[in-house]
Amino acid sequence: MAAGPRHQHPDQPIFLGAPGARLGLFSERQPGLRHVALATDAPGQLLVAARLDALGIPYQRERHRDSDSIYFSDLDGATLEVMVPRT
Repeated sequence: MAAGPRHQHPDQPIFLGAPGARLGLFSERQPGLRHVALATDAPGQLLVAARLDALGIPYQRERHRDSDSIYFSDLDGATLEVMVPRT
């Protein structure tokens, strides 16, 4: 896998692989699974947020440099991200 561009900020990941199927490596944490990110479009993300609201599952919105994301935990406590890439 080819590494993507490096960032000036140490908390930003370095991505490996092709756009749409990348693995992000973070330097500021211990090795292990940080979270799983799934990309969708804005209407798809709204449907996920509506479903989480209906189920009473809390989530957090974040705006990143290149995406808008919502984060929530699955039943095992793993963090899931549903992101909408910004072009």
